[in-house]
Amino acid sequence: VYNNVAMSDDANTGAGNLDGGGNSYSLQSIIGNSGGALAPGNTVQYGGMNLTMPDVLGGSPDNYLAQGQTVRIASPVTGAVRIGIVGSSTNGPSCGTASINYAGGNSQTFSLCLSDWTLNTLHNPASYGNVPFGIEKYLNGSTGARNFYTFLFYTEVQVDPTQTVTSITLPSATTRGQLHVFTVGASAIPADNNVGARHDNGTKYGTNLFANLDGQYDTYSIEALHVAGISARAQY
Repeated sequence: VYNNVAMSDDANTGAGNLDGGGNSYSLQSIIGNSGGALAPGNTVQYGGMNLTMPDVLGGSPDNYLAQGQTVRIASPVTGAVRIGIVGSSTNGPSCGTASINYAGGNSQTFSLCLSDWTLNTLHNPASYGNVPFGIEKYLNGSTGARNFYTFLFYTEVQVDPTQTVTSITLPSATTRGQLHVFTVGASAIPADNNVGARHDNGTKYGTNLFANLDGQYDTYSIEALHVAGISARAQY
Protein backbone atom coordinates (compact mmCIF):
# COMPACT_ATOMS: atom_id res chain seq x y z
CA VAL A 1 0.00 0.00 0.00
CA TYR A 2 1.37 3.39 -0.97
CA ASN A 3 2.29 5.43 2.10
CA ASN A 4 3.46 8.77 0.70
CA VAL A 5 2.06 11.52 -1.55
CA ALA A 6 4.79 12.53 -4.00
CA MET A 7 2.78 14.12 -6.82
CA SER A 8 0.32 16.96 -6.44
CA ASP A 9 -1.97 18.77 -8.84
CA ASP A 10 -0.93 22.32 -9.62
CA ALA A 11 -4.38 23.44 -8.43
CA ASN A 12 -3.83 21.88 -5.00
CA THR A 13 -0.10 21.87 -4.29
CA GLY A 14 -0.54 21.52 -0.54
CA ALA A 15 -1.79 17.94 -0.90
CA GLY A 16 1.70 16.62 -1.70
CA ASN A 17 4.55 16.03 0.73
CA LEU A 18 7.34 13.99 -0.81
CA ASP A 19 10.17 15.33 1.34
CA GLY A 20 8.51 15.92 4.69
CA GLY A 21 8.70 19.68 4.08
CA GLY A 22 5.55 20.07 2.01
CA ASN A 23 7.26 19.84 -1.39
CA SER A 24 6.18 17.47 -4.15
CA TYR A 25 6.45 16.68 -7.83
CA SER A 26 4.02 18.50 -10.10
CA LEU A 27 1.85 15.84 -11.75
CA GLN A 28 1.20 18.23 -14.65
CA SER A 29 4.93 18.75 -15.20
CA ILE A 30 5.59 15.00 -15.06
CA ILE A 31 2.88 14.33 -17.65
CA GLY A 32 3.68 17.31 -19.86
CA ASN A 33 7.44 16.93 -19.93
CA SER A 34 7.11 13.25 -20.88
CA GLY A 35 4.65 13.91 -23.69
CA GLY A 36 1.96 12.13 -21.69
CA ALA A 37 3.99 8.92 -21.32
CA LEU A 38 4.19 9.20 -17.51
CA ALA A 39 0.49 9.81 -16.94
CA PRO A 40 -1.04 7.84 -14.04
CA GLY A 41 -1.59 4.19 -14.95
CA ASN A 42 0.46 4.31 -18.16
CA THR A 43 2.92 1.52 -18.87
CA VAL A 44 6.21 2.72 -20.29
CA GLN A 45 8.65 0.44 -22.09
CA TYR A 46 12.03 1.59 -20.87
CA GLY A 47 15.12 -0.26 -22.01
CA GLY A 48 13.10 -3.38 -22.76
CA MET A 49 11.28 -3.28 -19.43
CA ASN A 50 7.60 -2.50 -18.83
CA LEU A 51 7.14 -0.04 -15.97
CA THR A 52 3.66 1.08 -14.92
CA MET A 53 3.13 4.46 -13.30
CA PRO A 54 1.00 4.60 -10.12
CA ASP A 55 -2.65 4.72 -11.19
CA VAL A 56 -3.84 7.39 -8.76
CA LEU A 57 -4.88 11.03 -8.88
CA GLY A 58 -2.52 13.83 -7.93
CA GLY A 59 -2.59 14.46 -4.20
CA SER A 60 -3.19 10.78 -3.38
CA PRO A 61 -0.68 8.26 -1.98
CA ASP A 62 1.39 7.20 -5.00
CA ASN A 63 4.73 5.75 -3.84
CA TYR A 64 6.38 3.54 -1.27
CA LEU A 65 8.41 5.42 1.31
CA ALA A 66 10.84 2.62 2.16
CA GLN A 67 10.10 1.18 5.59
CA GLY A 68 10.85 -2.52 5.09
CA GLN A 69 7.65 -3.32 3.20
CA THR A 70 7.38 -5.88 0.38
CA VAL A 71 6.40 -4.63 -3.09
CA ARG A 72 4.96 -7.19 -5.49
CA ILE A 73 5.95 -7.25 -9.16
CA ALA A 74 2.61 -7.18 -10.95
CA SER A 75 3.68 -9.37 -13.90
CA PRO A 76 6.54 -11.75 -12.99
CA VAL A 77 8.77 -12.52 -15.97
CA THR A 78 10.05 -16.05 -16.49
CA GLY A 79 13.80 -15.98 -17.09
CA ALA A 80 14.17 -12.35 -16.01
CA VAL A 81 17.79 -11.22 -15.94
CA ARG A 82 17.19 -7.87 -14.24
CA ILE A 83 14.64 -5.83 -12.34
CA GLY A 84 14.15 -2.11 -12.86
CA ILE A 85 13.15 0.35 -10.15
CA VAL A 86 11.88 3.90 -10.59
CA GLY A 87 12.22 6.21 -7.62
CA SER A 88 14.18 8.96 -5.92
CA SER A 89 15.48 10.02 -2.55
CA THR A 90 14.84 13.15 -0.54
CA ASN A 91 17.19 15.12 1.68
CA GLY A 92 20.22 13.77 -0.14
CA PRO A 93 21.17 10.64 -2.11
CA SER A 94 20.72 7.49 -0.11
CA CYS A 95 21.11 3.70 0.01
CA GLY A 96 19.60 0.84 1.95
CA THR A 97 19.69 -2.96 1.94
CA ALA A 98 16.79 -4.48 0.01
CA SER A 99 15.90 -8.04 -1.00
CA ILE A 100 14.77 -9.72 -4.22
CA ASN A 101 12.25 -12.45 -3.49
CA TYR A 102 11.89 -15.50 -5.76
CA ALA A 103 8.90 -17.79 -6.27
CA GLY A 104 10.69 -20.77 -4.73
CA GLY A 105 11.20 -18.95 -1.43
CA ASN A 106 14.81 -17.91 -2.01
CA SER A 107 15.92 -14.30 -1.68
CA GLN A 108 18.87 -12.15 -2.71
CA THR A 109 19.98 -8.97 -0.99
CA PHE A 110 21.14 -5.87 -2.86
CA SER A 111 21.83 -2.21 -2.19
CA LEU A 112 18.98 0.01 -3.37
CA CYS A 113 20.54 3.40 -4.03
CA LEU A 114 18.72 6.44 -5.42
CA SER A 115 19.72 10.01 -6.21
CA ASP A 116 18.26 13.12 -4.62
CA TRP A 117 15.13 14.24 -6.49
CA THR A 118 16.57 17.73 -7.21
CA LEU A 119 20.21 16.66 -7.55
CA ASN A 120 20.84 19.19 -4.79
CA THR A 121 19.22 21.85 -7.01
CA LEU A 122 21.42 20.73 -9.93
CA HIS A 123 24.66 21.12 -7.97
CA ASN A 124 25.56 17.42 -8.01
CA PRO A 125 25.63 14.70 -10.66
CA ALA A 126 23.34 11.72 -10.39
CA SER A 127 24.58 9.19 -7.85
CA TYR A 128 25.06 5.41 -8.06
CA GLY A 129 24.82 5.26 -11.86
CA ASN A 130 21.14 6.29 -11.82
CA VAL A 131 19.71 7.53 -15.12
CA PRO A 132 16.72 9.85 -15.66
CA PHE A 133 13.30 8.27 -16.07
CA GLY A 134 11.49 11.60 -15.88
CA ILE A 135 12.66 15.22 -15.86
CA GLU A 136 10.30 17.90 -14.54
CA LYS A 137 10.73 21.65 -14.94
CA TYR A 138 9.38 22.72 -11.55
CA LEU A 139 8.18 21.36 -8.24
CA ASN A 140 5.18 22.18 -6.09
CA GLY A 141 5.65 23.72 -2.69
CA SER A 142 2.93 23.96 -0.09
CA THR A 143 1.98 27.42 -1.37
CA GLY A 144 2.55 26.99 -5.12
CA ALA A 145 5.04 26.19 -7.86
CA ARG A 146 8.79 26.61 -7.34
CA ASN A 147 11.32 26.82 -10.16
CA PHE A 148 13.51 23.83 -9.35
CA TYR A 149 14.13 20.94 -11.73
CA THR A 150 13.13 17.56 -10.33
CA PHE A 151 13.84 14.03 -11.50
CA LEU A 152 12.53 10.50 -11.35
CA PHE A 153 15.41 8.04 -11.56
CA TYR A 154 15.84 4.55 -12.92
CA THR A 155 18.15 1.89 -11.49
CA GLU A 156 18.34 -1.83 -12.06
CA VAL A 157 19.66 -5.00 -10.44
CA GLN A 158 20.75 -8.29 -12.02
CA VAL A 159 18.77 -11.33 -10.91
CA ASP A 160 19.02 -15.12 -11.23
CA PRO A 161 17.42 -16.03 -14.58
CA THR A 162 16.75 -19.61 -13.44
CA GLN A 163 14.22 -18.34 -10.88
CA THR A 164 11.09 -16.19 -11.06
CA VAL A 165 11.13 -12.87 -9.23
CA THR A 166 7.88 -12.17 -7.39
CA SER A 167 8.63 -9.12 -5.25
CA ILE A 168 11.23 -6.95 -3.58
CA THR A 169 11.49 -6.03 0.08
CA LEU A 170 12.45 -2.40 0.55
CA PRO A 171 15.08 -1.21 3.03
CA SER A 172 14.03 -0.62 6.62
CA ALA A 173 16.95 1.77 7.17
CA THR A 174 18.86 4.12 4.88
CA THR A 175 22.26 5.80 4.88
CA ARG A 176 21.06 9.37 4.52
CA GLY A 177 17.76 10.55 3.02
CA GLN A 178 14.46 8.78 2.54
CA LEU A 179 14.01 6.34 -0.36
CA HIS A 180 10.86 6.51 -2.49
CA VAL A 181 9.86 3.78 -4.97
CA PHE A 182 7.15 4.36 -7.59
CA THR A 183 7.22 1.24 -9.76
CA VAL A 184 9.13 -2.01 -10.21
CA GLY A 185 9.43 -4.17 -13.33
CA ALA A 186 11.34 -7.19 -14.61
CA SER A 187 12.84 -8.05 -17.99
CA ALA A 188 14.50 -11.02 -19.68
CA ILE A 189 16.25 -8.67 -22.15
CA PRO A 190 19.82 -7.57 -21.42
CA ALA A 191 20.31 -3.81 -21.60
CA ASP A 192 22.92 -1.12 -22.11
CA ASN A 193 24.45 0.20 -18.89
CA ASN A 194 26.04 3.53 -19.85
CA VAL A 195 24.82 6.89 -21.15
CA GLY A 196 27.40 7.90 -23.73
CA ALA A 197 25.91 10.96 -25.46
CA ARG A 198 24.07 14.15 -24.58
CA HIS A 199 22.81 17.31 -26.23
CA ASP A 200 25.08 20.35 -26.38
CA ASN A 201 22.51 22.29 -24.33
CA GLY A 202 22.52 19.67 -21.59
CA THR A 203 24.13 22.08 -19.13
CA LYS A 204 21.13 24.41 -19.44
CA TYR A 205 18.71 21.71 -18.35
CA GLY A 206 20.90 19.80 -15.96
CA THR A 207 20.94 16.72 -18.18
CA ASN A 208 24.74 16.86 -18.41
CA LEU A 209 24.66 15.33 -14.94
CA PHE A 210 23.76 11.90 -16.38
CA ALA A 211 25.95 11.24 -19.44
CA ASN A 212 29.23 9.72 -18.25
CA LEU A 213 31.06 7.78 -20.95
CA ASP A 214 34.49 7.79 -19.33
CA GLY A 215 33.73 7.98 -15.63
CA GLN A 216 34.64 11.69 -15.59
CA TYR A 217 31.29 12.96 -17.01
CA ASP A 218 32.78 13.45 -20.49
CA THR A 219 30.70 12.15 -23.37
CA TYR A 220 29.89 12.39 -27.07
CA SER A 221 27.93 15.36 -28.43
CA ILE A 222 24.65 14.24 -30.03
CA GLU A 223 24.77 17.26 -32.34
CA ALA A 224 28.28 16.38 -33.51
CA LEU A 225 27.25 12.76 -34.06
CA HIS A 226 24.32 13.91 -36.19
CA VAL A 227 26.65 16.07 -38.30
CA ALA A 228 28.81 12.99 -38.82
CA GLY A 229 25.75 11.01 -39.91
CA ILE A 230 25.45 8.98 -36.71
CA SER A 231 22.18 8.85 -34.80
CA ALA A 232 22.59 8.55 -31.01
CA ARG A 233 19.96 6.45 -29.28
CA ALA A 234 20.44 7.74 -25.72
CA GLN A 235 19.71 11.46 -25.86
CA TYR A 236 20.32 13.20 -22.57
